[in-house]
This record gives sequence, structure tokens and C-alpha cells, in this order.
Amino acid sequence: FFRKMEAQHLQALRNATMVIELIALYTVVINEVWSEKHIKFYLGLLLSIGVASVLVGVVQRLSLTGFSNYVYRYTREIHATFVEPNSWGVFLFALLPIGLGLLFAGIVPAFCGVVVILLFLLGIFLAGSKVILLFAGLALLIFFVATLIKAFRGGKIIPPAFVGVLLIGFTVFAIGSYLNVDKAELLSTKNSSKNGNFSASKDVDNPSGKPLGLFHNSLSTSIANQIDSFKQSLFEEDPDVASVKGKDLEAKLYAKTNHKSADWITVFNFFKPRNGNWDYLALGCGPNNFKRFYRQYQPKYVKESRNGAGNIFLQALVDQGIFGFAALLIITVI
Repeated sequence: FFRKMEAQHLQALRNATMVIELIALYTVVINEVWSEKHIKFYLGLLLSIGVASVLVGVVQRLSLTGFSNYVYRYTREIHATFVEPNSWGVFLFALLPIGLGLLFAGIVPAFCGVVVILLFLLGIFLAGSKVILLFAGLALLIFFVATLIKAFRGGKIIPPAFVGVLLIGFTVFAIGSYLNVDKAELLSTKNSSKNGNFSASKDVDNPSGKPLGLFHNSLSTSIANQIDSFKQSLFEEDPDVASVKGKDLEAKLYAKTNHKSADWITVFNFFKPRNGNWDYLALGCGPNNFKRFYRQYQPKYVKESRNGAGNIFLQALVDQGIFGFAALLIITVI
């Protein structure tokens, strides 16, 4: 793993991690969990896997080791033991409640919980997913408000106190980083990046691509770049809009969703009644098979190589059909 850079060496580690995850989840889902001790054990196991994946992500950042495609190698988004960064971000986000649960178990577990939460936020940041980072911030804020109300009604003050300090510290540091970073230098490095097709490159403080440390030059520069690119994606015009002629709404969606709306439209085209893909609608085309159909049904203005549905629910629909989609939707809602 440390000596080789090829995909198959990290793939072995990822497979081992998935086996442990599946054993834990299988045992929890079926009725083989007989006591609270069992539940705590498996939740602790999942928590440990999450922390371990962050450590793997840190190693990837420092060594540029990975098995993802060239886009992720270029943007330096880290994926740990997962296929791509967004999936890893979703996984860490899903484990946040376990870390938050430690805040109710006393002072020592609460400190451990804060460390775990910080590690998960670090992993989400390394994954480079602004949406998941935003969701994580909102989840912490909701948790803070809910536990604060509970504390006023006689509950423990530890959870809202710890999360409140965490939120204030993170907000102050993010704002301070954004205000103090050299914007001229940030802009100049962004404009001089090697690949013009990826204008929102997250590696702007190190366009050479050489590893300079966990967060390149500094954590504050990286945070400032995240805020800057997030603001740019929301409020500034994207040059790719010009390539979508005659469809203003579609063009804006294409730019503001980081090109993902083209994936959604491709799924819609794939399942249009006139295209007759009723068997795929019922049973799906199978995991990782949608890329075989993407080019046939994609909008004409899509320039880059894309092959996914751009959304976890739509991906379940194309991979597993209406039954897999319904199962995922029901589990999520309940």
C-alpha cells in the first residue's frame, strides 16, 4: 500500500473495510443483536472504521496515493477507502450522529466525541464536497438548538456547550481565514492553473501539484478557497453557460449544480416512454452500467466525460430500477 501507487493495492484495503462494514450492518439489521452491549459494540466498530478512513485519507493527501480517476487526482479531492470523494463524504456525514451521541455519556466520552466529530469534519473537508460540508454544518446547528432547548428543560448542558464551542470556533476561523487570505494571490494562481476545463480547481494554492503538506500551504488558505469557490458557484456567471444555447433555465442549472443537472436530464431521457426502456425502469441496468448508455441519452452541450446519475436516488433508480429506488427512499424517509 505505501510502496505502490496503482489502484489494485488500495483496492485491497477498501475491500477489507467493506467486509467489516457489511458484517457489522448485517448483524445489526437481522435479529442477532441481543443487548445494548451488542449495539454499542457495532456502533463503536462503525465509529472506528470512520476514524480509520480519515487516517487513510490523511495518508493519501500526504503521499498522493489513490486509485480514483484523473479529475480527483488533479483537484486533490481525497476518497480514502471509497470509490470517489463524495461517497466518502456521505459516509462520514452519516456517522456524525454516533459521534454526537458520545456527548451524552459524560465528560470523558464527550471530549472523545468532539475529537471524533473534528476528525469527521476533517475527512469531509479533504473529500472536497461543499454540499456535504454544508449539510454537516447544518446538522451540528440543528443538534445544538435541539439540545439547548432540552437543557433548559432539565437535560444535560454538555452536548450543546461542546457543539456550540465547536460551531463558534469553526465559524470564526473560517471567516478570519477568508478575510485575511491574499485574494490577489488566490485569484492569480486560480487563473494560472494548468487545466482550464476545471476552473474551480481546489488546488489553487499549489498549482504545481507537488505535495506540500496536509493542507498544502495552510489550512486557512484552503478554507478561504472553499468559501471563494462556493460563492463563485452561487453568484457568478459560469463560462459554460454560453455553451447551453436557447435554454436559460437549463443553462443556469448546468452551471449552478456543477454540471450535475446534465446527469439528471440524461436519466430523464433514458427513461422517456418513447425510448422504451421499461425493463431497465423495472429492474435497473446494474451497478456501474449506466455509463454504457450515458453518451446515447446525454444533452448535446455536455462536453466532459461523465457517466453517473449525479444523485444517489437517481443512481439507485438507474442501477436497481424502481424497486431499489423505492427501498432507498423508504429507508431514508423512515
